Amino acid sequence: MVRDKWIEIVISIIFLIGGILLVTVGMSQGWKGILALTWDKHPGKITYAHINNFRPAGERSKSGYRVEFHFSYRVNRYSFNGKLLYPGYDYNGSREGAEKWLNKFPKKKAVEVYVNPEKPQEAMLAPGLHLEYIGRPLSGIAMVILSLFLLSRRFRKN
Repeated sequence: MVRDKWIEIVISIIFLIGGILLVTVGMSQGWKGILALTWDKHPGKITYAHINNFRPAGERSKSGYRVEFHFSYRVNRYSFNGKLLYPGYDYNGSREGAEKWLNKFPKKKAVEVYVNPEKPQEAMLAPGLHLEYIGRPLSGIAMVILSLFLLSRRFRKN
């Protein structure tokens, strides 16, 4: 029984740490995405755009679709290359969702690139709010609540 108690406590603490990390990462990515709306805008060009089909980790029957972009842009007289659609972009759950991004940023299209004025090598194509910015923190909060419930239940028994 003592061993079971410690296993439950360790699992609860791991969930707590994971939840805190999800909240922190989600909030920081969201803040960066919103902050990027104030970055300098520079003309750029999509040099590569492709949809990759893959199976997300831990999934047996579900496929994911990730759009990979490469783009070039210039700041003053320097050339840069970027790959970031937006902070936290992982993949789309449907091919249609990935195709929307591909249609918005097709290869060879002239685009507006949002460039960090303090670090011109840092740029993205689609700043602003995205679903991941809400989903990750909410998942993290749920994990924190669950872990605190398990910990409080475990300590109340004693």
